[in-house]
Amino acid sequence: MVKVSVIIPIYNVEKYVKQCIRSVMDQTFRELEIICVDDGSTDSSGLIADKCSKEDPRIKVIHKKNTGYGNTLNCGFQAASGEYIGIVESDDFAEPDMYRKLYIAAKENNLDYVRTEYYEYFDSGKRLHEVYSACDYETIFSEYENMNKIFLTKSIWSGIYRREFLLKKNIWLLETAGASYQDTSFWFKVCITAKRGMLLKEPLINYRIDNGNSSVKSVEKVFCICEEIEECQRYLEQSDLNQNILQPFLCKYMYNCYQWNMRRIDERYLKDFISYTSPMIERMANNMQPGENGAVAETIRLDMALWAKMPELYYTKMLERRITGCNSFVYEDFFRQYFSEKNIYIYGAGKVGRRLGEIIQKINSDCRVQFLVSDRDESADVLLIQEESLCRDRKVIIAVADAEMKLEMRRNAIRNGFRKIFVWDDMMNYVLSDMVNARHG
Repeated sequence: MVKVSVIIPIYNVEKYVKQCIRSVMDQTFRELEIICVDDGSTDSSGLIADKCSKEDPRIKVIHKKNTGYGNTLNCGFQAASGEYIGIVESDDFAEPDMYRKLYIAAKENNLDYVRTEYYEYFDSGKRLHEVYSACDYETIFSEYENMNKIFLTKSIWSGIYRREFLLKKNIWLLETAGASYQDTSFWFKVCITAKRGMLLKEPLINYRIDNGNSSVKSVEKVFCICEEIEECQRYLEQSDLNQNILQPFLCKYMYNCYQWNMRRIDERYLKDFISYTSPMIERMANNMQPGENGAVAETIRLDMALWAKMPELYYTKMLERRITGCNSFVYEDFFRQYFSEKNIYIYGAGKVGRRLGEIIQKINSDCRVQFLVSDRDESADVLLIQEESLCRDRKVIIAVADAEMKLEMRRNAIRNGFRKIFVWDDMMNYVLSDMVNARHG
């Protein structure tokens, strides 16, 4: 008896697909069928899958013309015979115990779905991805319970789903062209219809990261997320579910998805995307009542109102946010270089300088921070910038609040022979806060 059908959608991934397939073949849980769906690959991916199928009778390979990710997974769902269905992306790979642990959790708790944490995998190593803090681990979620699970990363490949449940609830992926975020509506449908679901904390799959900062430059994909949200709305309206409870969560889901999309799309399409989505934002906002279910925070409501009523102004706001975000990557790279130093000077021993010193110590406890001042005060732990004993090759960060004083201190540092000088600004406080939070959770 097949207990889990694992679907592997394949398209032009010859570099990784063998590792992916073998990670499923070598599972400690043997009651699997492995369905490789080749979406018209033009490289050797399909041939690699065929070769693997000759080694393992559990592998079934389906070759079809290129129709996109949604259709490819749906073909796999239709071919599946297992009690549960899992998905592994063809450039990812599973941990050896993944499906044994997922299946045991699903059966012991009679679950419609169970999902797990995962590793973000780089060529240089991997790190744990953990963002499920809004939902309790190893806890059964029943219908309408803890709806914050909707806002988890969609990562539908990190779990298994009861096949009978998917068929009964008519849950399929939207078959839009290309690989265009079809997991968005799939995950929403699963969340709002499942009677029993669970999240496991142990990471059991490796999600390969290529370029997390790449933007969507294809105009065909800019608006695909809108089709996914429209599919969520259609599905909800045609269901017998409680609209009053779920509509606020769909509103927030839409907002989060659109914000995510705006961070990814090419700047050339940002204005068009905001104009196109403005009526949808207004329509959704008009259906909301203030404070309804606490799903949509007041800050989001105000942001949506600006987006709906003044899209031109909202475009300017988002463009500025985009520029700030680009700068933050540059700043963060700079910080990592500066704060890896064993010794560093902070020119300024007031509140700004002291706070910066504390942050540096949190990021790099081995760094020795010394404070420089222009004039001697009563502090015993400060040095005069003109002292000859100072190392002029050491990096100096000017940290004071007053803008004019920053410039004067920079000129003074140069006069005293320092060349590696950096002047602090408010933007860096924002970036540093993110760095500290990421480091210390």
